[in-house]
Amino acid sequence: MDTNKQKAFVIHSKPYKETSLIVTFLTERNGKVDAVAKGAKRKKSKFSGNLEPFQLLSIDYGGRSNLKTLFLAESIEPYKDFLESENLFSAFYVNELINFLLPYSDESSKLFKIYQDCIQSLKFEKKYRGSFKDL
Repeated sequence: MDTNKQKAFVIHSKPYKETSLIVTFLTERNGKVDAVAKGAKRKKSKFSGNLEPFQLLSIDYGGRSNLKTLFLAESIEPYKDFLESENLFSAFYVNELINFLLPYSDESSKLFKIYQDCIQSLKFEKKYRGSFKDL
C-alpha cells in the first residue's frame, strides 16, 4: 500500500454517502488531491475537528485511482481564527480559485508556500481602515 504522508490544507469538502466526506487538499508535494475521509461525519471520528479549511495538517492517504483514501489527518498547529471577517471571506475566495483553476496532481511546493503565507497574512492582519489621503 502506497502512502503519502505530507503537509496539506483543506481546500474544499463535500458529503459522500451517509457518514463520509470527499475532501480536496492542497498538498505540499502532490498539489491538489481528492480523498475520501471514511466516517468523517460520525461524532467519534478520528478526523473529527481536523478537516477544517485554513488549518495546516499532516495527512496520509493512499490508493491507485484519482480518488484516494484518507488514512490520517492531524493538526500541525493550533487553529487561529481570523481577526477580520472580510479576511475570512477573502481566504474562502482563494480556496475557490485554487479548487477551480488548479489541475489535479500539479506538483508545486512554491504554490503551497504561497498559499500558506497568504492564509497566515489574512489571519493576522487587520483590514486597512484609513483613507486614501493617508497613502
